[in-house]
Amino acid sequence: MNRMTRGLKGIGTVMVLALVLFGAKPAASPPAGWPLVFRFCYQPVQGQSGKEDVYRQLGQYLSHALKLEVQMVPRRSYLEVVDELRKKAVEGATLGPNAYVEAADLKLVEPAVMEMLAGGQRGYHSVIITRADSEIRRLEDARGKILAFTDKDSTSGFLVPMLHFVQDLRLTPATFASRVVFAGSHGAVIQGVDQKTYAIGATNEIDLARAVDELHLRAEDFRVLWTSQMIPGTPYCVRKDLPPSLKSAFRQAFLNLKDEKILAALKISGFAPAADSEYQLIRDLRRLNQWH
Repeated sequence: MNRMTRGLKGIGTVMVLALVLFGAKPAASPPAGWPLVFRFCYQPVQGQSGKEDVYRQLGQYLSHALKLEVQMVPRRSYLEVVDELRKKAVEGATLGPNAYVEAADLKLVEPAVMEMLAGGQRGYHSVIITRADSEIRRLEDARGKILAFTDKDSTSGFLVPMLHFVQDLRLTPATFASRVVFAGSHGAVIQGVDQKTYAIGATNEIDLARAVDELHLRAEDFRVLWTSQMIPGTPYCVRKDLPPSLKSAFRQAFLNLKDEKILAALKISGFAPAADSEYQLIRDLRRLNQWH
């Protein structure tokens, strides 16, 4: 062995030792057709991402499961999330069922999994809430007061409760309330009700629980005035043009997610496979709801 060979061998030994000492791993190329970075878009409860945001933990989990760099991309509304998918600026996203149907009908995404509630319940409910200490005991008591929705692409924060007003109560929110506000997010609706900026607000049971935690509120300070029928669970989606192997890996990563800390923060029990046909109910609601 000549001097140069011995020197190169010595350098290689040092590099391997450094990898062991510092816990680094040699970079591996992703499978053919996979992106170098997987960008995942979501709408946080508060409209912005904090240091301990659960989606950051989810991103770390996905990075490990997919063996890719994963970037979590927060956006303020479902409209912005769908726009990111349209621009191909992200590879995956979590969307409300209504926003999912919009994106799916534009041939942008397909569902991979849906959130499950306790006991494996494949869906959730829209609710209209008020402060527990208000004089509003039933929805009719809120007539002539300020009503808050989230945004027009929200299933539980607009589409489903709007249908309740139009189809069941036979009136529009504009004739029921003194003012109708689109607060922009579930967290903003819930916080506005808590601060008595809005007399009543539309959200859902999952985001109400998340907001109570993230905004440091008290669950007992809220009263539920109305609860909807079951809505199909929140879908986690991938772009349709991604390689089938990546779509499969993305789906399996969520099905394998058992981290109790992440699931508890999301207020769910886990994930189940999702099919586009399960969201036909939302398409039917969109057709019935003349206000969407």
